[in-house]
Amino acid sequence: MSYDQESISLAIMFATKFMGYLELRTLQEQVVKHFVGGRDVFVSFPSGGGKSQCYAILPLVFDFLQKKEREKQSLVIVVSPLIALIKDQVRSLRDHNVSAVYVNEEDQFSAVADMKYQLIFMSLETMLRRWGVRDMLLSHVFQENLVAVAIDEAHCVKKCLIPRGVNMMALTATATVTTRKAICKTLGMLDSVVVAESPNKPNIKYSVQHNPGTLEETFAPLVEKIRSHRQSLPRSIIFCRSYDSCSSIYLFMKSRLGREMTEPMGTPDLPRFRLKDMFTWCTRLDIKESIIGSFCDPHRQLRVVISTVAFGMGLDCPNVGAVINWVLAEDAELYLQETGRAGRDGLPANAVLYHGGPDLITRNVYKDIKDYCGNKDICRRRLLLGLFHSSEEIGTSPQFPCCDVCDLL
Repeated sequence: MSYDQESISLAIMFATKFMGYLELRTLQEQVVKHFVGGRDVFVSFPSGGGKSQCYAILPLVFDFLQKKEREKQSLVIVVSPLIALIKDQVRSLRDHNVSAVYVNEEDQFSAVADMKYQLIFMSLETMLRRWGVRDMLLSHVFQENLVAVAIDEAHCVKKCLIPRGVNMMALTATATVTTRKAICKTLGMLDSVVVAESPNKPNIKYSVQHNPGTLEETFAPLVEKIRSHRQSLPRSIIFCRSYDSCSSIYLFMKSRLGREMTEPMGTPDLPRFRLKDMFTWCTRLDIKESIIGSFCDPHRQLRVVISTVAFGMGLDCPNVGAVINWVLAEDAELYLQETGRAGRDGLPANAVLYHGGPDLITRNVYKDIKDYCGNKDICRRRLLLGLFHSSEEIGTSPQFPCCDVCDLL
């Protein structure tokens, strides 16, 4: 079914107001218009760019265009890699008048089949392995009303067996041309429209420091800042590549802070009181949810999260002042994704990458990130953004420093 542009614009306006937003950004509107026009769409917006709104609005837009009643409302499946992230998104969408649900248990499939929800979130494993999902997808209700499948954090999908009966939307924070082509091939999006925004964040200063090899030399200054600033300290994320690294940093900070690691000082060592915490693949789900909730709430205590790469995907936290990579990211693309967690509030932020320790020897990393670390005479921002063939004039606002290399030029 085709729709004229005026009708699509009216539908977008209606859905936006219904969700409590003033309007979509221009690129968000482009995504929705291309998709409603019948195309697969690949979306690459930097962290905080509003990717989730692009698919969250779709059921309401299609309902408006097709004049659907509640018992036949449009459905969208959203596949996302992290359960803690899914639950956070579902809560946020419900706050914006969107009927969303995370589907994992068999008894939830009947509620979906009864049309109680329009946005159905699930992990890829749930979609591929649960028989109840297969039955749900083949049901008359889904065959009649499913209008989209959205793959959030699409760079995490290595292979895909998702049935294609409707158009697909793939979303990620950053993607080079090579990565985009690989994702589209994996998902079968062979004739997709690409809507991309430059990942440049002028308020982030990039710097590379030699890894001194000891936790004391690296993190003692941060420990002192936690002591002196406590809840007024801007939030920081420390990225590691293994549980052992996360644990070592966490235990070092715990030993140095003692009873000062909680707020109020001296309260029990429980997640809700901690000024710093650890987020890894083996962290219990309830603890993960607590960490995400505390880190994103400006009134909560948590200031520093020591984490593997999993933390931060889709994270809606505006006041992260620093991203520290204790070891090298696998490649420059992943590094730019991780640093994009900082500076969403527009305030000055820092992205610090340590190198030169055992990580460079023992781990396989791509040449682009090694070149980034070894560079001494080219703007680091220009090196990173050059991977994305951005046509944007690369630079910063005069009020923000650019990088450690530019400081010396």
